[in-house]
Amino acid sequence: MRIALLTNGPGELQGWARPLAAELARRGHSVTLWILPCQYASGRERAIAGSMSVDAVIGPLPFPATLREMSRRPADVVVQLGGDLLFGRFLSRRHGVRFLCYAYGPKSGMKWCDMVATAFPYMAEKLRKRHPRVFLTGDLVRDAVGMRDAAERTDCGKRDAEMRIIVFPGSRKGIRDASLPFVKDVFRDVRKEFPDVAVRTLLFPFAEREEYARWNDAGLEPTDAPSAEAMDWADLAVTQPGTNTLELMHRRVPFLVVAPFSFIPHIPVSGVLNVLRFLPGGERLVKWSLLKKKRAASFFSWPNRVAGRDVVREMIGDVTPEDVADALRSLIREPERRNAIRSELARLSALGGNRASESLADCIERLMEER
Repeated sequence: MRIALLTNGPGELQGWARPLAAELARRGHSVTLWILPCQYASGRERAIAGSMSVDAVIGPLPFPATLREMSRRPADVVVQLGGDLLFGRFLSRRHGVRFLCYAYGPKSGMKWCDMVATAFPYMAEKLRKRHPRVFLTGDLVRDAVGMRDAAERTDCGKRDAEMRIIVFPGSRKGIRDASLPFVKDVFRDVRKEFPDVAVRTLLFPFAEREEYARWNDAGLEPTDAPSAEAMDWADLAVTQPGTNTLELMHRRVPFLVVAPFSFIPHIPVSGVLNVLRFLPGGERLVKWSLLKKKRAASFFSWPNRVAGRDVVREMIGDVTPEDVADALRSLIREPERRNAIRSELARLSALGGNRASESLADCIERLMEER
């Protein structure tokens, strides 16, 4: 069967599309991967997709060109993993085929989907209020990070000098450039108390090689290891909101979520805000919008959303390197607290189920049989 797999940002591509594409290819299906237009794109999506188990990669293209290509490339079923559902709706209606959406929450246009799949029980409960056919398949990100059954890790016996911290500076170069001096100052302060703390920065797969030298010169040891390997090395992590927070949850690594407003010029926003941000006072408007979003969402990191409470600390707003250094030093001093966080992350990870890509592939095959 010909399956059109639609995805957009780097998190969806790595965390959702990769494991599902591998499972569909294992079952003998022909997979065409569509990379949709996305303001969060890293610019390296095609290169990443080139290593995936797909027969063809299309995009990213401008909006009109994407629709033109979709008009002349038929499929037997459309599966959308992230992005505006307008694209999936167009492709499925253009060729008269079924349409499945995998999502973590309600999306505009979801009522036009023939089937909806999701990751966690609380997500399924919300979605069932909006759609009659919702399946709890589990979290694809859990498949993507390659969870091992015996991954219960503790570090009570570690000395502070052995503490290892991984930094996730983001998929967009502009944010990584803003992060570099910020992160350098954070660990300058941390090392005043803990001089032997080891730090690695995960740049793979989004950075070009020239960028590695700058992080290395700052003493932040860039690595091109796969994210699962990098997380297994780490005792703690510092990351931005996004799919990384799920990866860390499934690998049971305690972490801080950090999003300083000083990064606002580099944070992608859509629509009118993206135009207004370049006008006088525009950054204040973006700041107000982000604060409003934070109040409405309650939490930015996925473990906190799944739990409905603070499991990991979120530092969003007028955050300084000194603030982050203080928070890290506090975690380094308290192994019992780290292990409590680790245990809670393990509990939440289990809610994501096992073999989500297999469960989702089963749903896709059932949908194709309904034609």
